[in-house]
Amino acid sequence: MPTFNLARAVYDQQLLVDTSDMTPLYVNSTGTVVWSPNVYLQQLCKMDMTKFPYDQHNCTFQIYLVMFDVNQASQHDSFLCIVVKIFELDIVTAHTSPILIQYSENNAWKLKSSEMRVLTFVSGISPPIGYISLSLVIQRRPRYFLLNLLFPTLALSFLNILADSGEKVGYPITVLLSVMVMMGVTTDVMPEASDVVPLITQFFTALTVISILTVATTVVILLIHHRREEEENEERKKQTSFLGQYGLVLLKNIG
Repeated sequence: MPTFNLARAVYDQQLLVDTSDMTPLYVNSTGTVVWSPNVYLQQLCKMDMTKFPYDQHNCTFQIYLVMFDVNQASQHDSFLCIVVKIFELDIVTAHTSPILIQYSENNAWKLKSSEMRVLTFVSGISPPIGYISLSLVIQRRPRYFLLNLLFPTLALSFLNILADSGEKVGYPITVLLSVMVMMGVTTDVMPEASDVVPLITQFFTALTVISILTVATTVVILLIHHRREEEENEERKKQTSFLGQYGLVLLKNIG
């Protein structure tokens, strides 16, 4: 049986080959041999997290023949140095998209589209290599992140407390801590390394800076607010003292 390999596999080498002694094959009257191996594939895919949680990704599986040309297989006789053509080997797909009979829905991802093609890789050095290109476009389901991350953070950020309240300083600090916690939760979901900075990370960073400025501004406002209250109280005391002294003088003059 021919051996297939998966490009960009998670491990160094991932072959699609049946290592058991008995390989199930289906042969019809036209001479077509059908081989259906069951293989668990682990593929490396590049992810663009810019629009998280509305991101979608295109993951392409490239399964190619190993030690076979695209149209034929050959055997080399070491004694006569003659290349003998044994049989022709073509890669044919019966469908333009994978069969999704056994596909089950995922709570975090939605399969948006799929495509399967047979292509040929020509390097110019080695003979042409045929491979199957299987493309899967998956889209994240954003409802969980909208209800558990964005909505609570926005709700806390838009709230405010009057200056007369004793929690004026404590509340912005609470908002700042909640934003930092939400940022940590988002970081745990996303990949550790990325070529781009997601928009939601930029939003949380800007919100963190605004929260820090809000805390500093609130402290300044409270200082000014309490200073004005102290000045007003001193003015009232002076006016009360002046009125009291003026009243005593009037009483003495009348008496």
